[in-house]
Amino acid sequence: MGISSEPAEVTMSKENRTSLMPILIAVIIGLFLFIVDWSTKSWAVTNLIEGQRVPTNIPLLFWRLTFNTGSHYILGQVGQWIPYRLMMGIAATAVVVLMVYMARESLRVQTRALKWLHWAILALLIGSMGNAIEVITRGHATDFFMIDPFPWPSNLCDQYVNFTVFALFPLSLILGWRAERETMRGDNREDTS
Repeated sequence: MGISSEPAEVTMSKENRTSLMPILIAVIIGLFLFIVDWSTKSWAVTNLIEGQRVPTNIPLLFWRLTFNTGSHYILGQVGQWIPYRLMMGIAATAVVVLMVYMARESLRVQTRALKWLHWAILALLIGSMGNAIEVITRGHATDFFMIDPFPWPSNLCDQYVNFTVFALFPLSLILGWRAERETMRGDNREDTS
């Protein structure tokens, strides 16, 4: 390693800026996804009639505007046992904690694939805040499309959450376990040498 002509503080700040740049890009992408979600909901409220099924040119997809005030396809009618706004406030807080964790983990992990995965999860988590913020501020989430044969309406925010939970989190766990196993193998090789 060569000797740097710059003071250590300057070199460290350049390294920190370089490592934080992908996190900043993920945040910008997440904010873009959030804006797209809110824009499509605004379009739906302006152009669709609540409850009316409108066919599209895409097979199995149709428009149907609904305002979700507390129903969840897994949990059922959640507003019966906990106020919906309170539940979404708690969920939003948990997601913010998870976003900070994913940003921190992306700085810690060593494998490039796992870093990219953490950045993608961070971006999608930011985008997925649309429903929580809408429920907290308006008292409902705007759903505007359905996919046959599924019986519940959806929006883009729901799809961000689904992709994160059912694809990226499992992939993150698998890649994390693989990286940990490789690290353990490397440690074992050093011990036997």
